[in-house]
Amino acid sequence: MNGRSVATSATAILICSLWMGATAQAWDQHTFIMQSLGRTTANLNRKYLYDKISIPTLADEKKMIHEISAGLELNEKKVPLYAEKHPDQKEVELYELFRGEMIDEPDQGMDQDLPESADPSHFRKWMGGSTGPTSQGFRHMYFAGFDYRQPLQTLQYPVGAVGQAPARYQKLIALSDKFFREGQKFWGVRTLLWALHYLQDLHQPFHVIQIPFWKYLPFQDLFNGFIGRTSQTIANYHYAYEGVALSYLKHYDDTYFRDCLETAAPKITEDLAEIVAKSKEEGRNISSPLYDLFGASLKAPAVDLTRDDGKTDYYQLLRASQDEGVFKLREATCRLYQSVAQYTWGQFDRAFNYIPETSRKRGR
Repeated sequence: MNGRSVATSATAILICSLWMGATAQAWDQHTFIMQSLGRTTANLNRKYLYDKISIPTLADEKKMIHEISAGLELNEKKVPLYAEKHPDQKEVELYELFRGEMIDEPDQGMDQDLPESADPSHFRKWMGGSTGPTSQGFRHMYFAGFDYRQPLQTLQYPVGAVGQAPARYQKLIALSDKFFREGQKFWGVRTLLWALHYLQDLHQPFHVIQIPFWKYLPFQDLFNGFIGRTSQTIANYHYAYEGVALSYLKHYDDTYFRDCLETAAPKITEDLAEIVAKSKEEGRNISSPLYDLFGASLKAPAVDLTRDDGKTDYYQLLRASQDEGVFKLREATCRLYQSVAQYTWGQFDRAFNYIPETSRKRGR
């Protein structure tokens, strides 16, 4: 039996009972994405970024968070309090919120330990469980379902669509629009940043493909805890890719990555199917180069990158690699971040009624 046949048989076993909890994480540090966008030329004419926005009092913030949490079924106790962190701040420039920590707030617990009513389709059974940090995964990922036209790339269990990420994005965009219409810019921006968190999550290939590449599977453990070991190894490649992507952002001048964040044509969308499809396509493009970069090392039982705590220097690893696949890995990641930039700017431009100069010239 050849490698692909073994992979198909093993995966068929896997999808019957695989629990994907270990991989329910997000793009590592969305704040870095926003800070990198804030250093590009794309924002030079966006004067709205320097608008002054009033900060609510701590009491008013707590009241609004209570209302939002009830409406969106959030873990209210884990929603950060901005006024508590900035007790002396009465107003702030939008730019500071744009590049600040608000976009990472959905990863800080608001989607964790939720009641059953928040998950009527029981996605958490397959996407991280109902308690603990991984219980937020069902809101940050989306697996569109098995597609017979791409059987190996879309094998998953359950075979239907699972995950709330697109729905969370749409609900938060609607709420953000409501706040802007009411003149509540602070809450309009904050909920917009939350919405963009989920949109950016869906650009991460591991958030839309359960098993990106058959070589990631630990066939050496096929009859020795295969399910648990597969969850661990997929998580390792997931975290490794996030480490690679983050290193491009942190060193975007040295890695010639700045152009990957520039965009002259912002986009907006309510239907995230196009983004999911793009993420899946680029997932296929990164899968083999990522494996070539790390090899089978991430399939070792002792390796658990979820506990790595920054020990791996991905930047030096990329610089030291002579494999031509690293270029393909960079280009696929570049295309993903170009899309992230387009949709991020598109939603901010829409919220503040800004039309980029390039769009005006095209008569849009």
